[in-house]
Amino acid sequence: MDESGLDKLSKEYMDSLFRLTFTEHHQKHVSQFISSTEQKCNALGLEIDKLKVEIVRREHQRKGLEKDMERYGTLLKSPVRRMPPEILGLIFAIVCEDNNVGPYQLPQAVVLSHVCRRWRQVVAETPRTWSSMTIPFDEWEEKEDDCCLPVIIQLFLERSKASPLILMLEFEYDSDFDLDRNCQVDAVDLLIKESHRWERFDIQAGGYHTTHPIFEHLFGNLPILKHVGISGLDSLEVAEGFTYLQQAPSLRSVAIKSSFYASEVSLPHSMITTLKWERLDLSVLPLLSSYSNLEDLHVSQLADEDDSDIGIEVSDTLVSCNTLRRLAIDTAIQADVFYLLTHSIFSSLCSLEISGVFETPGKRWPSWNNDTLIEFLRRSSCPITTLSLKWLPITEEQAIGILRFLPTIKTLFLEEFRRGNDSRAPAQNRFITNNFFAKCLHFIAHTNLASPHPPQARISHTRARRRRYHGSFDVQITPRVSGKWGCLSFLHLTEPHCQCPTSPRMEVGC
Repeated sequence: MDESGLDKLSKEYMDSLFRLTFTEHHQKHVSQFISSTEQKCNALGLEIDKLKVEIVRREHQRKGLEKDMERYGTLLKSPVRRMPPEILGLIFAIVCEDNNVGPYQLPQAVVLSHVCRRWRQVVAETPRTWSSMTIPFDEWEEKEDDCCLPVIIQLFLERSKASPLILMLEFEYDSDFDLDRNCQVDAVDLLIKESHRWERFDIQAGGYHTTHPIFEHLFGNLPILKHVGISGLDSLEVAEGFTYLQQAPSLRSVAIKSSFYASEVSLPHSMITTLKWERLDLSVLPLLSSYSNLEDLHVSQLADEDDSDIGIEVSDTLVSCNTLRRLAIDTAIQADVFYLLTHSIFSSLCSLEISGVFETPGKRWPSWNNDTLIEFLRRSSCPITTLSLKWLPITEEQAIGILRFLPTIKTLFLEEFRRGNDSRAPAQNRFITNNFFAKCLHFIAHTNLASPHPPQARISHTRARRRRYHGSFDVQITPRVSGKWGCLSFLHLTEPHCQCPTSPRMEVGC
């Protein structure tokens, strides 16, 4: 039987071999059939392998297309892509509130413009993103090639258009303008030519930079200046160089830091409504009487009486400021509070905030003296409605004692020291307790003569809230009548039991 016949009758013939006597002739046919079938199987296997490779290739191609769909789909689905350019511009303006124009890093506005073409267009068309500049001249002085600084400032001034400018100039304390290197002088000159746009101006006035004749052009050219911040006045000549501030008709806020000659700065005292003193000596206290319209005073770490480098004697004359409504004191020692409150009368004070500068107790301030604050409240007879005591070595009885002299209190903020890294260690001044709540609410209820029905306070301490909030208290207040209970309208108490980013707190509002 030839091969073609074998192919045609292979199935029938091969099946018949099971019924016939098997001979050598049949053996030859079986061998031929097996060889032919094996070749067909191999051919089919090769074809299957080719199809598998094609399937894998098509599968890989499909996954690539799916990734492209997902990637380009973000252009339609991403919230930031759908955000209107006006909203995006407002966000960029917040991010660029502190454009550091230094030699070692790119300003935030430039960084944003490098993200994509759309962002670059939004940044370029939003003047507010270019209107804020912090210029560290001390860093530029370290570079031999600083001629690019005027070019950068010119770019910011052009793109900020007519937007008000917010400037921070940082000069080296022990150096002056190098007249042989005019790049820094040219940079300052560019800014001064736009002084009619200055809205906020902070300067680290180290050395004698501010005595340079270039600053004389500021006289009468600060029409919209609202805030001035000065630090590093280490000479009388430098302090007297700020006379141009007298010609700023819109100036309302002043901040002076680390300056021995702060009292020599010529300011329009009668126009200032917001004042901040930080790390100054006690000679500035009598100046408060000259601020006839001052409403907000923030004092941080005044010098104490043991500072031998100052040598200033504080007069027994009381300083009065009848327009002051808010007083904030940041202090590391009791003496700061003592000097300010002992020598002052603020009859219109509505808000008093006293805060320690350290979150944990220190050996330098082991205890709190209540007499100074109570005597100040008696002497001033001020209608305080807001009181904040934070990170002070105060006790439960002292806190209640202060409340006895605040019959008009409406908002109360109290916060204990943090406990540091050991969450199991008890706080040294733990006064926010159930007993404190009971005394506090009882006192407030009975000091409000306008309400004949004092509230009933039910204080419960649940373990679930303690485990979750690290020791906050669950306080429920049930007045007998609707409306205000006592005179307190808001209570905020914080009892931190561990060093954590978010302080546990309890708030009660009525």
